[in-house]
Amino acid sequence: MGTTFKKERFGAYVRLMVILCAAISAMTAVELTIFFLGRGVSLWGPHLIFIIFNSLLAVLASSVVLRRFLEDKKRFQDLIERTSDWIWEVDEEGRYTYASPRIRDLLGYEPEEVLHKTPFDLMRPEEAKRTREIFATVIARRGPLNSFENANLHKDGRLVVLETSGLPFFDSAGKFRGYRGIDRDITGRKKIEQDRERLITELKESIANVKTLSGMLPICADCKKIRSDKGYWEEVASYITKHSDVLFSHGLCPVCAEKAMKELEEFKRKSVL
Repeated sequence: MGTTFKKERFGAYVRLMVILCAAISAMTAVELTIFFLGRGVSLWGPHLIFIIFNSLLAVLASSVVLRRFLEDKKRFQDLIERTSDWIWEVDEEGRYTYASPRIRDLLGYEPEEVLHKTPFDLMRPEEAKRTREIFATVIARRGPLNSFENANLHKDGRLVVLETSGLPFFDSAGKFRGYRGIDRDITGRKKIEQDRERLITELKESIANVKTLSGMLPICADCKKIRSDKGYWEEVASYITKHSDVLFSHGLCPVCAEKAMKELEEFKRKSVL
């Protein structure tokens, strides 16, 4: 994954394939010539035909192998470029040696811009410190990275939350060479989760306020004011309005209305006298 198949350079790849095939053919011819000369066999006649035939056969076989290699590499590169995830590779020091084009959509960088940088170079200092400590533990035991959430800085300065997964890879001698993995943008998902948590918190607070009203309330036996949690005496209507969604409309009940009318008539009578 350290190299990228360039579609616009396909002609150069073909020329390279021709050169390699010619080299293989020449090597085959030289080896067969040395073989026959070492045994004192004349190179004319059937032996020359044999050398030419095997050289051509070597060219054909190598061209088929190289063509399949280029086709497979192109197919793999097309798959990488079309996936919605960012595919990357870092060396044993944690520096990017490969970044797929998807990084443009996720973080706004060109793949070449992040090469030789570390993932921590794309984070805020506090986030870099947190992830570096976690990564150090994982790398020390050559373990996998599984859906690790980390906040990265987009090139325009905004935060992008990525979910990182990766596996260590080793060379033919078994020596640790780095990690290969994928990053997925989960910024939208995290926002939905945060909004959900906020709504749950608000709901719990609302329920807590309702429970406060269902408990025992200290109320004055004379003026009927209610003592709040802070020790202040408040009117009943004011207290209940603060601790619930209840609104009050004031009026007179029939008993109080009759009493008020009697008092009014009494007031008028005394005024006449």
